[in-house]
Amino acid sequence: MKLVPQEDALGCAIASVAARLSLPYSSARRLFVADGVNVSGFSRREVISALRLAGFTGVLTRFGRASTSSRLARIPIGAIVCLRRNRADRVLHYVVRQAKCRWLDSLDRGAEKKAKWRASTGGQVRTTWPRGWVPLSFIDVTRN
Repeated sequence: MKLVPQEDALGCAIASVAARLSLPYSSARRLFVADGVNVSGFSRREVISALRLAGFTGVLTRFGRASTSSRLARIPIGAIVCLRRNRADRVLHYVVRQAKCRWLDSLDRGAEKKAKWRASTGGQVRTTWPRGWVPLSFIDVTRN
């Protein structure tokens, strides 16, 4: 798995699928939307549908009431993680767990603190989980 930056303002789901499936962003984008359509953010159900179109299965696991550390411990390597950047955040964000302490994040360094979502130039590999981020669920990905 390699880091894939998001080319659309709300393209973190696309970038996460691209990273997990080792696809270019443009190929993963076609799994979500037709060419020329604006990206407006995606639900977990839409991520699973895109995985299915690519020949993979996505199994969603939601967290009950648990601490962030116990949630993180349950996430398998290779899973696409759905999160909120803070309690007031209305838009979901997606990252991929690359290794025990490595997270592929399609946002540029510092962008997670900005109010507006925007395309990124390179993304980042995180070695720690950002303070305030809350993992809501994860999608375990397997090949059909």
